[in-house]
Amino acid sequence: MWDAWRQDAVTSQWSASDIAYARDTIERFERNAPANELRLRMDGLGLSPKGKRDLRWRTGTVVPKAQKPKLAGVRRLRAIGPAG
Repeated sequence: MWDAWRQDAVTSQWSASDIAYARDTIERFERNAPANELRLRMDGLGLSPKGKRDLRWRTGTVVPKAQKPKLAGVRRLRAIGPAG
């Protein structure tokens, strides 16, 4: 389990206390701790898809913002003040 976690990008940002918490989580897993406790711990460490979303982790390529489409030959509307 530890080797799989170390390959995850999120672990590159862990502090020493995060690593200690992860080790404690593994020890609890080995002692058959309740599944809901392990799930919450893994979410808190960003080791599950939900945990990554909650912590707002982004992985992969950066997608640039969409650009406004250029419309050739289209006339734009403009506001006109009151007649008078």
